Amino acid sequence: MNPKVYTISAKVWRWQGQGGWHFVAIDTQTFHEIRQSFGKGMVPITLTLNGAKLTATLFPHLQTESYLLAIKKAWRQKLDIQDGDTIEIQFQITQK
Repeated sequence: MNPKVYTISAKVWRWQGQGGWHFVAIDTQTFHEIRQSFGKGMVPITLTLNGAKLTATLFPHLQTESYLLAIKKAWRQKLDIQDGDTIEIQFQITQK
C-alpha cells in the first residue's frame, strides 16, 4: 500500500528569533490526521517543492495544533522562495 500523499498550500514566514529560520505551518486538520496515525513527536517526510524532491521533518507546534516545516535557506535560494510567498507542497510520511 502506498503512503498517503498530502498536498498543502501555505505561506512562508520568518521566525522572529535569531537565525532567520523560515517555516510553513501545516493546517490543523492535517496535523490531527497525521498525529492520530503517526503519534507524537517529529515526523520524517519526503516532499516535492517547486518540482524538487527533498527530505525534511515536521516539528509539532502544540500551541497552534500544527506542524512546522522549516524551509531551508538553500531551498529558498535554489527555488527562489521568499518570506511571504505562498507555496504548494506535496509530502508523504517516510516511516512509522
